[in-house]
Amino acid sequence: MASTIRFSLFSSFLVGCVLVLQGCSPSSRPAPAPTKPAESKPAESKPAESKPAESKPAESKPAESKPAESMPEKKDDASGGQDAGKVDAKASSSDGASGEWGSLKGRFVFVGDVPPVVELTADKDVEVCGKHKLVNEELVVSDDKGIANIVIFVRDKDVKVHPDIADGSKAGKIELDNKDCRFQPHVTFVQAGQELVLKNSDTVGHNSNIATLKNPPSNSLIPAGGDVSVTFKTGEAIPSQVTCNIHPWMKGWLVVRDNPYGAVTSSDGSFEIKNLPVGEVELQFWHEKAGYISEMTVGGKAESVSRGRKKVEVVASGTDLGEMNLDASLFEK
Repeated sequence: MASTIRFSLFSSFLVGCVLVLQGCSPSSRPAPAPTKPAESKPAESKPAESKPAESKPAESKPAESKPAESMPEKKDDASGGQDAGKVDAKASSSDGASGEWGSLKGRFVFVGDVPPVVELTADKDVEVCGKHKLVNEELVVSDDKGIANIVIFVRDKDVKVHPDIADGSKAGKIELDNKDCRFQPHVTFVQAGQELVLKNSDTVGHNSNIATLKNPPSNSLIPAGGDVSVTFKTGEAIPSQVTCNIHPWMKGWLVVRDNPYGAVTSSDGSFEIKNLPVGEVELQFWHEKAGYISEMTVGGKAESVSRGRKKVEVVASGTDLGEMNLDASLFEK
């Protein structure tokens, strides 16, 4: 009986353990089950979160727009930004040294019969002046018919002047010599502010009377072997005559201009003016016998030159006006 009771209690104990074990297993299994959806859903939600990750490239579009923003910066530089302006200024300056300036040349030729040379007689200081062959120099034509002593200068008052030659006071001295009882050279060009040395190479005294209009007249007595310096403050509109009152046959001309752009034809009729600004300039042609040169023939074509004024184009490579033929009738005035 007692054994039977013990067996029953043991059996009940076993059943209870089984029930406990079964009760534990159901409670433990549901725990991982919810975690699977929880883990899977976040995993599936990550692609949803990846959309912002994909939106980052969309945010990178502004990064691509930065070059678009840099374009106005380039425009600012081109329109005169401070740093860019300095570079451009230097570049234009270096180009201007060779590209903004040019030369002008040409030659005047006499057409027709050359009049005979007129000799002059010295009636003062004959022992000195009588030894030299003195001639009228109003018209000097070479053997190949080049016309000397024609004056050419730029009329434009506001002409741009090369900085190296703009200041007449820094230019070299110009000499006008009383030599062999004549003025040498017969026609002289000088810039305002430039020193003019009136020299006397003869053994007798001379004076150089310069009949300027805008500048105070100058009449310097120059002893034998001596010299006197003169400077003109402003240019003259027309050439000024130079005379020696002691020896009345002595005559010459002085051309005073505000800028250095002028020349006098040499014995063969040629001239050249350097460092002119590139572009159009107006020239003035003058000769003591013909006055303002009013007409010429160039390349077989007749040209009318009103009051001796002619507009020409100066190029950086140099402008050659060629041969300008002047008829003999122009010098019969």
